[in-house]
Amino acid sequence: MPGSHKFVGLDKDGVEIWRMEVYTGTRPDGRPDRHKRNFHGTETQCLKAKAMFYAEKMRQKRAGQLAATRMTVGQWAEEWLRLLRQNERSPNTVRFYRELLHNRILPALGALPLAELTPRHIQVWLEQMATQRRLPRKPSTKQQDLPLLSSSTVKKHFVALTAMLQEAVYRQRIPINPAHAVRPPSATAPEVSTYGNDAMSPVLAALEGYDTMFRVLVLLARTSGARRGELIALEWRHLDLDAGVMMIAQAAIYEPGVGQIIKLPKSRRSIRQLPLTPDMVTLLKTWRDEQAEKRVAKGDKWRGGDYVFTTRHGTWLTLDYANRKLARFLERNKLPEIRLHGLRHTVATQLLANGLPLADTADFLGHAQRSTTLNFYAHPLADNKTRAAEIIAATFPPKIPPNSKQNTQIEHKNTEDLPDL
Repeated sequence: MPGSHKFVGLDKDGVEIWRMEVYTGTRPDGRPDRHKRNFHGTETQCLKAKAMFYAEKMRQKRAGQLAATRMTVGQWAEEWLRLLRQNERSPNTVRFYRELLHNRILPALGALPLAELTPRHIQVWLEQMATQRRLPRKPSTKQQDLPLLSSSTVKKHFVALTAMLQEAVYRQRIPINPAHAVRPPSATAPEVSTYGNDAMSPVLAALEGYDTMFRVLVLLARTSGARRGELIALEWRHLDLDAGVMMIAQAAIYEPGVGQIIKLPKSRRSIRQLPLTPDMVTLLKTWRDEQAEKRVAKGDKWRGGDYVFTTRHGTWLTLDYANRKLARFLERNKLPEIRLHGLRHTVATQLLANGLPLADTADFLGHAQRSTTLNFYAHPLADNKTRAAEIIAATFPPKIPPNSKQNTQIEHKNTEDLPDL
């Protein structure tokens, strides 16, 4: 029986205290699987207790291994989602992983025993994913009319599966992660819809005929690059119109079964202070005065708080309202389609295209990682590289002109006068 014991002292009644330690093999990470317990009694009694302790831990380990061999990928997926919620991951994050699992991963792999999942299973699944089409948004849509899954969508599913299996390794459900033996699928940078200056001019002209709040919502998205949830959760206390700054300190999200709630932004870097343009400050002051008049006119019927964007009764807007109203506005005025988040992409693209460094652009957008900015906005960065090459070409010293024939010719004497060699 692998293990040891040692005397550590006496308790208050004068009884010997022994520290027992037993080993039940190795953990998946290769470290010894140690278990410790104190025992009160004689050394002979301690030896018997240690044998029982070892047998108990071995039974528990075999039971855990047996349960792991019987657990399917689908069963582990449900446990993993529960662990994500338990670790207070964002409801949006948990919902995102659930959709990936139930749409594409579990239909193909869910019935397999978790312990028997191999790299070959995953490789075949990836090859099948490359030939699959997107899910229809309308039941009437024909399957052949749907586009194939993009490479970035395939990679998102692979990353989710890898993360789920890695947690199974940490929880000692499987010894190794089979996804680590599979070459990750390559993914092209996602295409983002943006509005250039030419496309934005008719939008600005058409906005003049709309209510002040909608104009503020669209223009603030266009000038600040804030996320939709950050704008919906914006309160007047987050605005310092005298200083011309806006603080992003919270965000609205939709949680299934609960509804729309307020939470902290996506990451620590998402909490940030953004400058407001002078025109934006003027428009915000106008809307603040109009909203105050509406609040007084409604009296007791005003049920809202201090939100910048509200319904006519003062309650905060739903997340879908902004995109729905923006879509109706663009359709009515025959303007190119774009979602509110596309205005955020527009801000990022123009910042990078006009030379703002990648790190500063990422901070402005509230990206937790610089790689997010790089992955989404590779095109303007490529344009910047082209401009950099042009600058270098313009400032580099001109090439040394080639010597003229007169300078390159070697003056020789008459070859007839040269001796034979």
